[in-house]
Amino acid sequence: MQKKPKVTLWSVLTALCAILTVAALVATFVVAPMYETTITVALNADTYRIIRGDSEEDTNYFTSDFASDEEREAYEEELCATVEAEGAALLMNNNSALPLASGAKVSLFARGSVDLMYGGTGSGAVATSSAPTLKDALEAQGIEVNQTLWDWYTSESVAGSYSRQTPSAIADALEANSQYGVNEAPWSEVESNNSSSFAEYGDAAIVVFSRSGGEGADLPSGDNGSGVSWTGDTNYLELSQE
Repeated sequence: MQKKPKVTLWSVLTALCAILTVAALVATFVVAPMYETTITVALNADTYRIIRGDSEEDTNYFTSDFASDEEREAYEEELCATVEAEGAALLMNNNSALPLASGAKVSLFARGSVDLMYGGTGSGAVATSSAPTLKDALEAQGIEVNQTLWDWYTSESVAGSYSRQTPSAIADALEANSQYGVNEAPWSEVESNNSSSFAEYGDAAIVVFSRSGGEGADLPSGDNGSGVSWTGDTNYLELSQE
């Protein structure tokens, strides 16, 4: 009768060891290979080893042109800005409206102006936590922005009613179609709440429309075999009546 506690204890320890062994095997042969890069970065482990022989020959064939990572990152930012500027296309410039002169007073319209679409989905997604807003970028060039209109578009009431939505996947056609709407605030609301500020900032009206889209999360143009297709009344790339 006195041996039962020991038997129970060893049974528990045996079961626990078996569970830990299975977990270790799963982690080693299943989980670890899937997250090899993440684990390597977290542990700051070396991914390669250089073995030198007796020769004094410099085997570093690909040397960096930069003295530091900071210098390289600064060059990358400058290069990206240049590519973006040179890749922009001005389709129309009636009455030489552009470029805007420094000191111009402008009004920014649409929720997209305060919630810029910096990139797409999938591999087109980018980190935007440190990216400037459109207002910041314009003011950096000496252009004044209608603060009244900006504050209205960024208010909780407008953001809660008219924010652009980004779906996680195309699971249901009707749901996906509604989530991809531009969802813009009606002009009647814009005008009734902000018309008194338009005259002071009337040098230009900048309107920004955008919707989510990209790799792995975009409206289907036709049935691709998944059973999901565009169900709207218009072309799936067109803006809504708003």
